[in-house]
Amino acid sequence: MRIRGKTGEPSPNTKVSATRRPAAALDAGAKLMNDLPLQGLLCIARQSGMAEPARCGVTINLLVTSRAVRNGMQRIMRPLGLSEARFNALVALYVLDPVPLSPANLAHHAAITRTAMMDTLDQLATHGWISRERRKTDRRVIHIHLTDQGREAADAAIRRFLKAAEDFSETLNPGQQDSFSAVCRVLRQHTEALVT
Repeated sequence: MRIRGKTGEPSPNTKVSATRRPAAALDAGAKLMNDLPLQGLLCIARQSGMAEPARCGVTINLLVTSRAVRNGMQRIMRPLGLSEARFNALVALYVLDPVPLSPANLAHHAAITRTAMMDTLDQLATHGWISRERRKTDRRVIHIHLTDQGREAADAAIRRFLKAAEDFSETLNPGQQDSFSAVCRVLRQHTEALVT
């Protein structure tokens, strides 16, 4: 496979070895959880000179770690019958309770599409966790409310999530937690500045 150089032109002498296992090029101890595309990208950065491997490695490790945490959270929440979208919708309703939300506003707060939100609301309603009411002055407007059962479900899910979040970072001492939070804040701000 040919790789483009820093200028964007094909580099005739630079090839990524198809026979070389990407994992072999990773630093010892930098286990990227069998994530071949991300491992491959890091190897390409190292072999091609297209990007600074150390800086790419920071971002790739962050992506792999965030994926591992997200997958772990999904496994923990699954026994409660909660997908990420359902959990986010419940939390948004719980935090803003008793303020009613429209499906569009709830989709925005839960970071999912309006179409996905309609399916999510159907699932939450099936469990008896939400009620949908049309506004009396404008029947086109629907307000979503948590039911008492929904508040209990949200409370249990939030407790489970927060306990898992605490457990996931228990191996970091307070100084490491502060440093990690500071690094994440800097990366987040820089990323937002680059893509806006």
